Amino acid sequence: MKIFMSGLVVTGLTFLSAFVLPQAQAAGTFPDFQGQNEYIVTGENATGLVIDTLYIPKGKTIRAGPGVTQISWTVKTIRVEEDTTIDLSAEQAVPRKAADGGAAPHQVGYCKHGLDGHPGHDGTPGKPGVALTINGIHRLDIQGSLWIRTDGGPGGAGGNGGPGGLGGGHYSHWPNSSCGAGQGGAGGRAGKAGPGGATSQVVFLKAKDGTPYGLPNGVAPACGRSTRPSAATGKTGVIAIYGGKGCDGAAGHPGPAGNHG
Repeated sequence: MKIFMSGLVVTGLTFLSAFVLPQAQAAGTFPDFQGQNEYIVTGENATGLVIDTLYIPKGKTIRAGPGVTQISWTVKTIRVEEDTTIDLSAEQAVPRKAADGGAAPHQVGYCKHGLDGHPGHDGTPGKPGVALTINGIHRLDIQGSLWIRTDGGPGGAGGNGGPGGLGGGHYSHWPNSSCGAGQGGAGGRAGKAGPGGATSQVVFLKAKDGTPYGLPNGVAPACGRSTRPSAATGKTGVIAIYGGKGCDGAAGHPGPAGNHG
């Protein structure tokens, strides 16, 4: 059985296309969609499976389930029909905003400069897309098109800085000692934005020598949820590994300066 590889460029991205003569469905295929459009990969079957034929029928999706961060399978044959998807997207819920800097520090002694406010906490980083490694591949049977979606998750917002502390009060003691009131402390630093999560890393390894297929991991020009590349539709024979980096969260606001004593 011959596999013909050719480079295909679509909107600035390069995909690998594989054209294979049709073959009857082999016994012992995985997964069993049980009449559903999606198969959810759980932690129990995310790693260690040895699969004779990974078969995705037309329009169906294999999706990484909650808590799965890595999928690693050994697969002899990958067979897909039109408009199929392996969705490795990270969780897309935006993390909770990070904690603010809190209350102002205590007032300092007479005439002293007030203490600076507490910094806001930095935003939570977005989760990366689920990593996928498929080992031991003898044959790519791409009868339609496959999109491997690799979106990273969004980052969380940083917390606001806390208010600066009150400056020390004026002091006067007749006849010699006196000093002016102190300046208020600076407001707390704003919490940094949580960076968006990176896209998934996907590697297909050949059975013969363990070298990877030349499947580029494409990154969308805009962050956030990606849309299906037009190349990965119909009977194009294309495997498109493509997704968007998670969007960064918003930075917090600096805290207000403390009052003059």
